[in-house]
Amino acid sequence: MDEFKEVESSTSQPDLVFHYNREERIKRAPRIVQEFHAGTNFNPPKGIFRRLVYTRSSRLMLFTIVLLCAATFIINFLTKSQNSGTLLTVPVTLNAFSFEDQVYVSIKAKEKQDAAFAWNAVITAYTNNRTVTDTVEKSGIYDGKELVITTTFPDYDILSISAEIRAKSGETIVVSADVSH
Repeated sequence: MDEFKEVESSTSQPDLVFHYNREERIKRAPRIVQEFHAGTNFNPPKGIFRRLVYTRSSRLMLFTIVLLCAATFIINFLTKSQNSGTLLTVPVTLNAFSFEDQVYVSIKAKEKQDAAFAWNAVITAYTNNRTVTDTVEKSGIYDGKELVITTTFPDYDILSISAEIRAKSGETIVVSADVSH
């Protein structure tokens, strides 16, 4: 037990001396840092495009943005919406949404002055495993003015709606849409 020595308390702190010389630090820095601190050889490029391609990282970022924009436009252009189509040159869209235990469905035929025909629509509601829950049949005459066909279904877990629209001349289109909740 005699071997233990008395240790000073850790509350007393020795005086720290900090030596910092900015000029010495800049002397050891890379050449570009020395030039930047001296204010020489720093000419930012003129023009927006030159600034976008001035460094390798900015060129890569510009290339990535251009590539993503091009991919977005190509995908949007190549994918056809399933909820729209044309029947005898008339654009037709199908929309469905759920509200208070009802699914509201609307089929909209846009205005086309030189088109007139009789039509028949079979609207079918599907559950998540493509089981038919209900079917409604509507018919009428399209006379060139905007036409909206509406119907409702009781919402028994209906996830999608499909409509087969047939003109009396025999042309048929099938449009489908997911129910937005």
